[in-house]
Amino acid sequence: MSAGAARAGLVAALLAAAPSWAVQWFAVGGPRDPAARTLVEVDLDTLGARRSGGGAVIRVSYAGAQAHERGFRYRSFVGNAQFDCQHRTAALTSAAYYTLEQARGDRVGADSAGSAAGMPPGLLGSIPPADRQALWRATCAATAGAAGEGSLEPSPDRRRRARRDVSSAS
Repeated sequence: MSAGAARAGLVAALLAAAPSWAVQWFAVGGPRDPAARTLVEVDLDTLGARRSGGGAVIRVSYAGAQAHERGFRYRSFVGNAQFDCQHRTAALTSAAYYTLEQARGDRVGADSAGSAAGMPPGLLGSIPPADRQALWRATCAATAGAAGEGSLEPSPDRRRRARRDVSSAS
């Protein structure tokens, strides 16, 4: 096992073991419409920017149980998302799955890009395209404000900009 794979596995284990609630959960696109089938939230405290991309912890809740390829069912997951602003792409590097919405209930599984199994191929695709675009825009807006800084910590100004960009993207 390479050092990078071991490091990614450790990060996934720490994410999976950590509490899944944050102080700054913000619904992508604004408050949830009761008819919506999926709720996508971003933790604004984790929204970080680098020169060409950034990342954030996201929480995705579904109206009904989802089947994981390893056989368990889940209603929500908390994942570590990475965004490439130059290539306009996104990837999930780890996820922890829960039996109830908004990462409540029992944790029933976890995935990591650094593990042998990797991330389920359809997990990112299960997030509605408008919500994926809003996450990308918020992260890349923060990146534009951080050009040359190399900081992973969003400033209060970048948080306000990201909150505005997440709300207006939908």
